[in-house]
Amino acid sequence: MKKKHNRPGAGQEELTEREARVLAAVVEISINKAEPVGAGALVGRNGLDLCPASIRNTMASLEREGYLRQPHTSAGREPTDKGYGYYAQCLAPTARLPRQCVQMINQVVEDPAQPETATRLDALSQALSTLSRQVGLVGLNSTGSAPIREYSFMRLGDGRLGAVMATVSGELLRGAVKPGWDVSGGKPERMSAFFNDRFSYMTVPQARRLLDRQTKTASGEDAVWTREAYCLALALEEGLAAGHSRRIYVEGVANLYQHVEGEDDIKAIMALGAAMGENGNLVALIDDLAKEEKETVMVGSQSRIDGFSECSVVAHSFAGPHGLEGAIGVIGKKRMDYGFAIALVSLAARRLTASLGGAGKWS
Repeated sequence: MKKKHNRPGAGQEELTEREARVLAAVVEISINKAEPVGAGALVGRNGLDLCPASIRNTMASLEREGYLRQPHTSAGREPTDKGYGYYAQCLAPTARLPRQCVQMINQVVEDPAQPETATRLDALSQALSTLSRQVGLVGLNSTGSAPIREYSFMRLGDGRLGAVMATVSGELLRGAVKPGWDVSGGKPERMSAFFNDRFSYMTVPQARRLLDRQTKTASGEDAVWTREAYCLALALEEGLAAGHSRRIYVEGVANLYQHVEGEDDIKAIMALGAAMGENGNLVALIDDLAKEEKETVMVGSQSRIDGFSECSVVAHSFAGPHGLEGAIGVIGKKRMDYGFAIALVSLAARRLTASLGGAGKWS
């Protein structure tokens, strides 16, 4: 593994070479041992040919700048969220993934037995969890608007229609909608034939807009039928818009219990589990992560989600055809192997984007 260059991202100041080496040493010791680090433990580490007094002065400077903190007056120092974040993005060794990791990711995203996007995303969250021994997270920020190749509607009762739509990219979209008209008799089957005859290879919004124009000119029985088709298309469009909030796949919360070292760790895991149980938190998180063009590291409070204060999120955006976008990540303790996590999610994002046929934000 090789070290990253000490080149901070936007909004981050650059540390001196000495500060960067001291910070990296403190973080790496903290990752392996959950206790404050004293100056004596750094002598000779990371090429630090400095006396303990010089190291203490540098640690004091890093504390003033917000990268380290001293939990007790007589104790050593430990990284802050800012310190962990700087280390992850600028100083962590760039990991070379083991062959079995690469093979598992490739197998999941290219599996011909899983042609549906949803199935692949679910399987990928499980693979990330297994390989990282953290929580695997995969979510869609937008399902996009892929053209529909074939529609199939069926009566469910309570005024609802079941809808199955096959997109041109091979995904099956399923849902239940209330079109606002009587769904009894053979109307669902006739409506399926109508949509397939008129709107195949259009997106649902395109079909809805075309029907909206046709309602203004149709007359007689044709006007009634066109209006009912328009109401159905509107319900389908609204269902698709709301449906992406449920396209979030999380796997492996139990993995975090393997890293427990005390009661505080258990409380942190419970808080994280409760926060992830509120779907709105993960939707907002995926929205933020999907906007970035490269890997993203959020440490503790940087995620702005209550319950994530003792955790880190390492993620990368991905893209697919017709506006499909999302993010892939792992969630774990702050004391994680950031180089490995970044390499893992970056590989998964690239492979998934290529598999989906998306251009990718890095191209």
